[in-house]
Amino acid sequence: MHTPLLMLATAATLPVTGPTGVRRLHITRHGETTWNAAERLQGTLDESTLTPLGERQAAELGRRLAAEEAGAIESVVCSPLGRARQTHAIVHAHYVAHGAAAPLPAPAVNTDLREIDLREWEGRLKHELATGADARAWRVWKQRPSDFAFADGFAPLRELMQRAERSWRALVAHPPPLPPPPARGADKPSDAAGDERARRGGATLVIAHGGLNRALLLTALGLPIERFSEPRFAFENCAWAEVEVRPGEGPDGVRWRWRHPGPAGEWRTARSEQEEAERQHRAGRPLAQRAEPPSATF
Repeated sequence: MHTPLLMLATAATLPVTGPTGVRRLHITRHGETTWNAAERLQGTLDESTLTPLGERQAAELGRRLAAEEAGAIESVVCSPLGRARQTHAIVHAHYVAHGAAAPLPAPAVNTDLREIDLREWEGRLKHELATGADARAWRVWKQRPSDFAFADGFAPLRELMQRAERSWRALVAHPPPLPPPPARGADKPSDAAGDERARRGGATLVIAHGGLNRALLLTALGLPIERFSEPRFAFENCAWAEVEVRPGEGPDGVRWRWRHPGPAGEWRTARSEQEEAERQHRAGRPLAQRAEPPSATF
């Protein structure tokens, strides 16, 4: 059963500034679905469900969050699509079952967090698109998604970036409250992880989709739409990226790293991402042309 859902106000109704201090966002993708496994495009359709593997992935993410972020997640924002909501329900159950003293907050739903809109391609198998009547258009989409548009002029990636920009403004403008100070006479946390959580304050957990999450990262870092296809920004199923934001500093005040699966990665900034792109270009290895995991597709 899904936990209660709240509706998130649009960016236009949220304050443009919040309290000072670092804000943290944990951006995650849903678990593997039946359509992921079949290589069928999902997009905005809401017909797939998590596979047994996807359920295990969500359970592991819940356990990891409980081990490393228990007590630090002050708000949850979720895509309206069922695969993200199903992932949240499993994450929540295992977050509580594996040591978190309090449950995750009820998720707010932001409709802008739905996956990229691929129009009439949604529900079709990828190999059919790659070899059938739409093969030429499919090649343009895979090679230069920022230039792609359907016959009616609708440009899916540009529309996705617009939604990601609205979502990012809402997330940054509406931070979770800082945790209360300890009661007088209470012992301070003795473990380093607890001290670090207390220092950094509360965080927002976002559960959404591979394409949308890529667009969120580009927006946060102030990177151009042309970098959307780079494998370094690809979210596997139930991947977790942590983003830290210093309010008022724009992209220069943002850094991010992978947290799951695997050990936490190194922090990256807009500057380090640009330097990496320049290194790869000089080496003749454009980042957008490197292979990405099959599970990172939409």
